[in-house]
Amino acid sequence: MTNIKREYLKRLISKNPFKSVYQAIYHLTTGDIVGFEALSRIQAITDFTIAEIIESCRLENLLWDIEFQLRNNSIKNFKTDKHFMLFLNVDPHIIKADDFKTGITKSLLENSQLSESSIIFEITERSAIDDYAPIVETLNYYKKQSYQVALDDVGSGYNGILRIVETKPDYIKIDMELIRDIYINEYKEIVVKSLVDICKKLNIKCIAEGIESKEELEKLISLGVDYGQGYLLDKPSEIPETYNPIAKELILNINRKSKHYNNYLTSAI
Repeated sequence: MTNIKREYLKRLISKNPFKSVYQAIYHLTTGDIVGFEALSRIQAITDFTIAEIIESCRLENLLWDIEFQLRNNSIKNFKTDKHFMLFLNVDPHIIKADDFKTGITKSLLENSQLSESSIIFEITERSAIDDYAPIVETLNYYKKQSYQVALDDVGSGYNGILRIVETKPDYIKIDMELIRDIYINEYKEIVVKSLVDICKKLNIKCIAEGIESKEELEKLISLGVDYGQGYLLDKPSEIPETYNPIAKELILNINRKSKHYNNYLTSAI
């Protein structure tokens, strides 16, 4: 595992060589863009990836420093002419830090067009969580202020269903490994359908990550997944495109065929 030296990390964070890009999230019935996930890229010449830098910051007790810088960039650079949700990636270990619960996000929002209800904290999971209690306490604190919560990469990693039970999220994001080639993999289809059914009963919205083919999109729509994102629909960009007629028409066409087919089956019985 890469472990970058603390002094190098501190210099890197202070220079802020990070760039925010945004990937659209689509409603899989209407084809409309409902929000964006903020992602971070590094512009400096370095041998390390952004993931390696974040992990090393966690090991060197600099996780809050890097998270604050990335969050500040994501909010400050998010410019649209409409109201959209903004998903911000958050490491669950930083949620337990005292600095996380100081109203800093609210102060960042004051100079932006966003409100608390627009922000979804997307909880990433890079390592196992031993104690959910402090995380749940902090998430409840934020929920009372109208922030929302999403769980990232559900279906992979550690204790996926337990995470849903403990954190009671507003959204789950289904891991892209479950999405890949789902149209030819019965096991993946059954697992995703089970997640969709659970979420409908719990009033949680499902987002499919990493959609790369029309066949995957068709299967996800047929399974009733609420939202989707991926390179088939849109690539991350520095300036969020708030309307994509090609992606919208693709989604609408699939839905038209699906509804027509369902009506055909009903009339044939």
